[in-house]
Amino acid sequence: MKLFIAFGIKTKILDFAKELHPIWIEKTPMQTMGQPEDIAEAMLYLASPRSKYVTGADWIIDGGYTSP
Repeated sequence: MKLFIAFGIKTKILDFAKELHPIWIEKTPMQTMGQPEDIAEAMLYLASPRSKYVTGADWIIDGGYTSP
């Protein structure tokens, strides 16, 4: 699972280097930084019995940042 979410070190980087925020936003098709709540549904699904048949997958939760 790849994440592009504003938490932890990214939040500290953005606090220190505010000029990076518009650069990241410009490169993200959804034009916003993700928040921890944005991955909550995926985590709940993976922790639930509904995901019992999931065996190895890449979930990219990044607002399209890594899309070609």
